[in-house]
Amino acid sequence: MRVDDFIEISNRAETSPELISLFQTAVADYGYDNVIVAEVCGNDIIGLPVLVCPEGYPDYYFDSGFQEIDPVLPIAMTAKLPYHWNEIGKSIRLSKKQCDFFEGCNDAGVADGMTVPIHGPQRQTTVISLSCRERNADAARFTANVSLLAVQFDAARWRLMNPGRAMEQPIELTPRERECLRWCKAGKSAWDISQLLGISERTAQFHISNAMAKLGASSRIAAVVIAIQKGLLSL
Repeated sequence: MRVDDFIEISNRAETSPELISLFQTAVADYGYDNVIVAEVCGNDIIGLPVLVCPEGYPDYYFDSGFQEIDPVLPIAMTAKLPYHWNEIGKSIRLSKKQCDFFEGCNDAGVADGMTVPIHGPQRQTTVISLSCRERNADAARFTANVSLLAVQFDAARWRLMNPGRAMEQPIELTPRERECLRWCKAGKSAWDISQLLGISERTAQFHISNAMAKLGASSRIAAVVIAIQKGLLSL
């Protein structure tokens, strides 16, 4: 499913089960079978509102005490960008128990995962983790699209959980801010955008940061999704 199509139909979802089903269908097109959403505050898991995974996996995870050694959640607390689990060992030294944990997850049908962290107020973070029932390294090719799907899913889920809280002041973006966001939507970096628009990289980043601030977005991906939702950016 195209990201633009998911944004349009997910905004029309009327119930959480309907929205979750739409998200499952969307990410399945990119190779992901499992969807686990954790609400985290500090280092504590305070909720698991979405659990689409092999039967028995949550019991296996907690009964084995994996929450004590799982490196995915601590990284999510400070990460600004999505990350793939098989890349974690490149940035931190994993213990033997942690390596065994990932192998155990692979055997349990939770393999080749990626996590999209979405940071909220008061140290609260929504951690959206997607994975495959069987090893599928090709799924990592679609990081940008899957990240956009996850951010939109979280926004649509928030609206369903908080009806009547959508009233807000209109947001205005400058033509240059819109232009920069359009190129962000295309996956371009600030340097790429500077070359395309004939401006400095610092100026491109300035316009992107301004747009993010106006939209209340924690990342450029979130800014693109919010701008589309508000009709400030075309599909």
